[in-house]
Amino acid sequence: MNRRQLLRHTAWFGAAVGLSVVGGEVLSHVAGSGSSAPAAQPTLRFAQVSDSHIGFTGAANTDVAGSFTHAIDTVNNLGYTPDFVIHTGDLTHLATPEQFDQVRQMMTGLRTPHVFTVPGEHDSADDAGAKYRKTFGAGTRGDGWYSFDIAGVHVIALVNTLNLKKLGHLGVDQLEFVEKDVASLSSDTPIVVFSHIPLFAMYPDWGWGPTMPRRP
Repeated sequence: MNRRQLLRHTAWFGAAVGLSVVGGEVLSHVAGSGSSAPAAQPTLRFAQVSDSHIGFTGAANTDVAGSFTHAIDTVNNLGYTPDFVIHTGDLTHLATPEQFDQVRQMMTGLRTPHVFTVPGEHDSADDAGAKYRKTFGAGTRGDGWYSFDIAGVHVIALVNTLNLKKLGHLGVDQLEFVEKDVASLSSDTPIVVFSHIPLFAMYPDWGWGPTMPRRP
């Protein structure tokens, strides 16, 4: 990763990101940054939030609930209603039922027809995501992955945080799900994929990147 790519991605940290699908391409701008939204009429508009870490107490952020409230307010003031909002993991810090309930209630304040989630490692560290799925797993498959279609765009939500020694690992079952899921799509269908750990080698030394299983 070069310096320009690093700056592009670090600009997302701790922010709400507005995204649009225009002509089959996903375009992003950091909400509240002054960067311009796409000028062309988008097929789909959605927003991403992440790493709310509800329940964290420490000097790094002494008010995580306040920070997440600010992110929600930012999404609600994008200037349009996103078709959906997705939280891409680490909703909680310690994966307690109380923390999951708190973040679920907070996200009811998002002005959007649909709210989706995927887990981060903090949401599944002690039970392989069981408590996460009890709160957010309705309609998902396997360890919590799923897909849906909206406004002509196919969206896939993946789980790659259950193996703490191999963060980014997808596993054979999940890869087979993806293979079958996209098999019937036309070649010009836009596809958007979400996961907590990046699906590219952002920083492998920290586990920020995918690991692919060997098939028999």
